[in-house]
Amino acid sequence: MLKPDEKCPLCGGLHTVEVITRTKEFRNKRGEPFQVEDHVSFQCSACGEDYISYGASRLNDPKILDAKRISEGLLPSTEIKRIFSKVKKTCHLPESQIEQILGISDRSIPRWKNHISQSPIVDVVLFFLDRDPEAIRYIAERRGVPMTETAKPKAKRAPSKRKTPPGSQERIAL
Repeated sequence: MLKPDEKCPLCGGLHTVEVITRTKEFRNKRGEPFQVEDHVSFQCSACGEDYISYGASRLNDPKILDAKRISEGLLPSTEIKRIFSKVKKTCHLPESQIEQILGISDRSIPRWKNHISQSPIVDVVLFFLDRDPEAIRYIAERRGVPMTETAKPKAKRAPSKRKTPPGSQERIAL
């Protein structure tokens, strides 16, 4: 895909810039390589250099951080979101209470969901909560944290079949 007459941040000229999507290799903190699919960058037609814009960076960062997590044996943010959603739905607890039960700060869960790395021990707890969301009750009990469930969603009632009084029905003309 080409973007005509973009200003290259490296050579400063107005040139046609090609949008490149490819697999790129990075290294995790242990020095092990991991790959990120669909990494977006730009290449200037004049100087031939690759660069990443702010917008491309915002597209690439979550992919890079999740791929890094997976390479380190941690859960990606999508799995963390799914597990916490499952616990909230199953146990009818607000996120703030789950944080209190787990003994973590009020910023931890949003950080994990937004691609900021967590520790391996957090993943162990998340694996157990994924398998059995009700385990949060056991953790609360053991830690002495009282649980206050939010209101359970009410079951939808079937539409009532109102009987119309006799004589109020319209007569059908033949």
